[in-house]
Order: sequence, then structure tokens, then C-alpha cells
Amino acid sequence: IKGVTKLKIEKLALSGFRYSPIDVNGGSNITITDIDSRQNMKGIILSAGARNTVEKSYFEENYNNGVQVMKNSEYAIVRDNTVVDTGMKFKYGAISGIYIAAATSSLVQRNTVLRSGWAGISLWSTTTGSIIEDNYIEKTCQRFGDCGSIYTSIGFMSLPAKDRLIIRNNF
Repeated sequence: IKGVTKLKIEKLALSGFRYSPIDVNGGSNITITDIDSRQNMKGIILSAGARNTVEKSYFEENYNNGVQVMKNSEYAIVRDNTVVDTGMKFKYGAISGIYIAAATSSLVQRNTVLRSGWAGISLWSTTTGSIIEDNYIEKTCQRFGDCGSIYTSIGFMSLPAKDRLIIRNNF
């Protein structure tokens, strides 16, 4: 989906895709809700868009990232999702239940992430001004080391205070 505005995608079961069944690039105000995504390379990708939302969806056994927010996305919302067994069969990569990279002001809220090959929630490459709150994360690092429930890297500590991440009330 490229450059679309004001779209709602809902109530779909998606499995067996070689990449991602939903890949939003450059769109805005897109809401993706009540999706059942299983055994795809990636669950859902949001990139280079604004105010896009992934909510109330279920992701299971996706090989590399359940929900991925990337490349200059602004104000993305990832909330009320369940992400299970991400990257448990994949042999390489930064495998996370929820993966945020090079995004601004994302909200990752009230998600449940169970069993991931690497991190539960990853924040990479100058992800600024984002809030990660009220998520439940269990059994990460099942296939790889140097990871954690919430993993931050590249640029986080060198950002001015106003641009730093807010991480609170996660279990």
C-alpha cells in the first residue's frame, strides 16, 4: 500500500506470505485492526508514513518481526496487539515482536509479546520521542543473546533530553 490516505484495513486472516502481507509505505491515517497474521516473513510493516495505527491484532510464528515501524514514520501507534513466537524458527536477524527503527514519536502501548527469538520490543537508529508503556513481555532471547525484553540501541543516550524515549510501566 503506497501513498494512501484515510484507509481502514480490518478483519483479515493472513498466512504464508514470503514477505509481509501488509506493507504500508508513505501512507497516512491508515488503521489496521483485527488482523490475524501467522507464519509470514514479517507481520505488518509501516514505513515513511504519518499517524498510522496497528491495533487489536494477533501475530503468531512470523519469522522476522511481528509489527515493524520504520523509515521516517511519524506518530505511529501500535497498541492492544498480541505477538506470539516471533522468530522462533528464523536463523538470523534482529527478530522482535515489535520493531521500531528510524521513527519519530511512536506510541507502543498495551501489547502482549510472548516468546521471541530475540527482543520483545526493539528501538533502533535514532527512534526519537517515542513512548513505550503498559506492555507485557515474557520469554525473550529464546534463540539469540545480547537482547532483552525492551532493547534500545544506536543514538538513544546521545539524544537531547526532549527527544529521548519514555519507557514506563512495562512488565
